Amino acid sequence: MGKWKFFKEINFNDKLVTIFHIDTRDFHCYPQYDVDTSGLNISKISKYPYRFFHSKEEIVELLNRYFEDSGGNKKWRMFTLMGKGKEHSDNWQLKYLRIHQTEYGFVICDKDNKALNKDILEYSVCGLDCHSS
Repeated sequence: MGKWKFFKEINFNDKLVTIFHIDTRDFHCYPQYDVDTSGLNISKISKYPYRFFHSKEEIVELLNRYFEDSGGNKKWRMFTLMGKGKEHSDNWQLKYLRIHQTEYGFVICDKDNKALNKDILEYSVCGLDCHSS
């Protein structure tokens, strides 16, 4: 088993990595090699590549935004995305981002491997103050 590293130290060009696990509490990453990805069924989402698949550059840009907008170098955070009205990620759904590397590009999933479309991923980052009511 490898070590968790800060996400900016990760090589997202490594084609041998199957899944990049991002812990959004501190934005450390654990790359996994040769993992069974049968938990992610891409047959449906592959019909909508513009909604679900990302380039390496898009992944790095998104992670940088999430990191900075959620407090930057703070030691710990509860990461949430806040959308229109009451739509948001809740209940630690985004405690881990599972970034699968597929033949179509990268797919970002929540902690339960549910693929997240680009509309949701564009929601605003909400800090701890969102959870204090």
